[in-house]
Amino acid sequence: MAWWYYQTKNLKLNDSQKKAAVTELLGHAQRQEVVVPQGDQSYSNQYYSISYPKAATEYHQDPTYSPPPSQLSYFAFQEMSPRLFFTVSVMSRPGQSLTDITGVSFRQKQPSLYNQSLITEDGVSGLVFTRDKPVSDDNPDLEKTAFFVKDDRVYTFSLTGSDIDEINKMFDSVINSLKFN
Repeated sequence: MAWWYYQTKNLKLNDSQKKAAVTELLGHAQRQEVVVPQGDQSYSNQYYSISYPKAATEYHQDPTYSPPPSQLSYFAFQEMSPRLFFTVSVMSRPGQSLTDITGVSFRQKQPSLYNQSLITEDGVSGLVFTRDKPVSDDNPDLEKTAFFVKDDRVYTFSLTGSDIDEINKMFDSVINSLKFN
């Protein structure tokens, strides 16, 4: 065995031998291109349903994390190219209106950073805030966030990334698919 090792350790494989070895290890021919799933997939829970890109990576809360009792739902996904991160949270907030939401008042107090607009999806009115310029060099992300209140629940849909055109495109696509359950 030692003799065989020393005799073969300096052998070099040519390209066709390397290709054959990789094919044998993988069980199929090596693919040179990256296959990116096309189209959308759906996410649904007892509070809402949305469609988002199949190419995105889903994130769910760590099962060991103990969320606050008011948190009813959390879902997030990320797309790598372009880099976009989308989060959705549903909180129990009996008696709250849109203007009572901390995230809304925070953004309303910063009109130089956030543009505010009205939105209606699936018959529910809400507010959208767009930050189309970086806060600082330490926080270069841009953002688009919508807030809705329905049945004593606050729904927050937030998308961050570095390209406002891509943010708007993704945000509009996901929000236009929104159905409240």
